[in-house]
Amino acid sequence: MKKTLMLFITVSILLIFFYLTPAFASVSTVQLGDEALSVYEGRPLNVINISNKTVYLPSFADESKVEAFLAENKTKATLYHSAGLPTLFLQTKSKRDTYIHKSKENRETGAFLLVDEDGKTLCMGELDQIRIRGNSTRLYKKKAYQIKLKEKSDLLGMGKARTWVLLANVIDGSMLRNDLALRLAAAAGLPFTPSCAFLDLYLNGNYKGTYLLCEKVQIQKNRIDIADLEKENETVNTAATDTYGYAYGTLKNAGTPHEKLTVNGRAKLMKNIPGWKDLKPGGWTARDLESTPEDYTGGYLIESGLKDNFKTSSRFLCDSGWKLIVKEPEEASVSEVTYIFRIFQQIDRAMTEGDWNSLEKLIDVDSWVKRYVFEEVLGNFDAGARSAYFYKDRDSIDKKVYFAPVWDYDNCLGISIKMKDPEVFYLQDTETAHINFPYDVFLRLTKIPEFMELAKTYYREVFRPLLADLLEERPSQVLDSIQTRAKLISASRSMNFKVWKHYHESRLTEIGDSEDEGLDYLLNFLKRRVAFLDKAWAK
Repeated sequence: MKKTLMLFITVSILLIFFYLTPAFASVSTVQLGDEALSVYEGRPLNVINISNKTVYLPSFADESKVEAFLAENKTKATLYHSAGLPTLFLQTKSKRDTYIHKSKENRETGAFLLVDEDGKTLCMGELDQIRIRGNSTRLYKKKAYQIKLKEKSDLLGMGKARTWVLLANVIDGSMLRNDLALRLAAAAGLPFTPSCAFLDLYLNGNYKGTYLLCEKVQIQKNRIDIADLEKENETVNTAATDTYGYAYGTLKNAGTPHEKLTVNGRAKLMKNIPGWKDLKPGGWTARDLESTPEDYTGGYLIESGLKDNFKTSSRFLCDSGWKLIVKEPEEASVSEVTYIFRIFQQIDRAMTEGDWNSLEKLIDVDSWVKRYVFEEVLGNFDAGARSAYFYKDRDSIDKKVYFAPVWDYDNCLGISIKMKDPEVFYLQDTETAHINFPYDVFLRLTKIPEFMELAKTYYREVFRPLLADLLEERPSQVLDSIQTRAKLISASRSMNFKVWKHYHESRLTEIGDSEDEGLDYLLNFLKRRVAFLDKAWAK
């Protein structure tokens, strides 16, 4: 099968257009070969649709042969051509996008094909699921997606996994912020930073644009490699964990001699348990599982939670108003939720009181300090509140809470109209730290002298050399520069903006719509941001 596919892809792009009708209909379907791509219920995977006499070509296409084909058939069409990037072709069972685009909850099965920039097949197979993803981003016309492969596969050298995320980078005209942030975090040593790679995406034959393929933030061998409490819960309970009812209650004075744990009630349906607006400090909700593993000290994946997470069964509210949800185990028991709540409540109390001695016993200092410096450098609008993950392994391995991995950075480096001044410490000021949320982790941490001394040292010794790479202040030693990454996606990005216009709304900085303006704004903002931080921290 692979040899057949290679023949269809690499010999000539003319073979791709063999399936076009001579009349060049208003919408025509291009296939990469029936036999080679019969990966879903015996039907071929359609990869390129020609609409309105426009052709969006993947990197591996031979443009001269396409032009010759069109001339031979006396057909006029505008060609746009990517370059230098791999291509991912997806097809839903219905061969339509309509159903999955209606709702974040809608899912379809399907098939996929991944080829490199030269047309070589890298991976192909069936999809157990494709859906749109994101909270605010799901509302944009250019959708972000999550796909779940039928079998674990290593996509673009990122390790075997089933679930992958495709980021659309809609609000970022440069399309580089997420890539920049993830590369910087990994180089700085923030644990389990998701790997990523640019590619061109086609869905049901329709070109969808430039995307960033990323690892999903999840507990797994090739992702967050800690104890898997989710699997252990499934083992010790006789029924599926998502079939049990719910419990809710309060945990007061956690971690003190006056601690009091109360179960206030139980319910069969989630709608009958307290939501965020009903929970008071000390409140928690959980699955009412019949059994909990003997060692439930880890692993946990925790996320700062907002009203967007209203469908999450396991969550808790610290005394400061800090909302946290238990992402994994997704269906956490009462014992598990209250265990991890107890630890975070102690962290919450230590931050509020500025108690560094207590705090450093609870947290992995390295990841927390690095995370603050990282967020401050980027001027991230959501820092510490949204898409902020923490993890904790089993006590026998590590008792500390880590502030990682990082995620979701299209809204940084001057994108937000409320954070467009590069010469402000946004996470240290009472007003700017509370721009979008009623609480802030970093605002309290930056009031602790010991924490800030470490932050300045980490900026000088860890982050500043990496920023020199990004800004081409020196020959690249660790990271490719922003300009280098911009060149990598230049052709793809130009093709992307033939379909999608740079998105603006009231909360976003008006940067401009040309291809160069977005990149220039990013570079200038980061240069000014670094100069400001140098003056304050690099002494």
